[in-house]
Amino acid sequence: MMQLRMALVLFVLIFMAGCGSSSKSSSSVPGPISGNWQIALLPTGQTFARKQSGFLVQNGNAVTGSLLFLDSPCSGIGSVTGTVDGSSISLASDPTGVQLTLTGALGSNQQSMGGNFTLLQAGCSGTSSAPLAGTWTADLVKPLNGNITGTFISNSKQFPGPYQVTGQITQGANTGISAVPLTGSITVSGYCFPGATITGTISGTALVINLVNTDGTQVGQITATTSLDGTLIMGDYSILAQGPSGTQPCRGGDGGILTFNL
Repeated sequence: MMQLRMALVLFVLIFMAGCGSSSKSSSSVPGPISGNWQIALLPTGQTFARKQSGFLVQNGNAVTGSLLFLDSPCSGIGSVTGTVDGSSISLASDPTGVQLTLTGALGSNQQSMGGNFTLLQAGCSGTSSAPLAGTWTADLVKPLNGNITGTFISNSKQFPGPYQVTGQITQGANTGISAVPLTGSITVSGYCFPGATITGTISGTALVINLVNTDGTQVGQITATTSLDGTLIMGDYSILAQGPSGTQPCRGGDGGILTFNL
């Protein structure tokens, strides 16, 4: 299940990097609902929370945005509309073949919200979720902006590292799409490539980053998660084979785990 969920996240995030669904942005001061949210739906009588994510924009009492909804085989991207009245919130989304309604309240710290949800089938056959009802919670994910320090640890038994990584990362503006761009660069000390430009996307706590050479060719890819406060990134990396002239451990390709601190 986790492998399937990650595959879906990767597919949708990479797709969104090119042509994501969007909502109109506004020049007005955004409200506390505005931001990147990690959402968990907990159906009544179940112990497994269904994780969703997306970006919301609040202008006055109105909320818009876009949700990355995972529900094989009905996964998709749905627009979000809703209202805020004091601490009370009501949201509705229409991902592929389902209708999701969230009602509840914003937490006193304005970093969380939750309440009750309903999920109804609306045309997608074979949905594993709808119809459902239960409770939901959501946590605001701080933007990834700042300098990176961390390590790559290779799967290679002969050349495991750790390899020291430095760099910087910048998260794009919130315009109400379900996944926003990440840009930046990293330098890797003593590894089989000295550094790379990074381009990727983030939705909720999940992120995908492509590592790219200065000539535009791809070096590899990172799939990871960030902490809610945006200070820690942990996950996996994979490096493409560097050919006969490449240095170890990347001559035949490499992979491993990474830890970045911001």
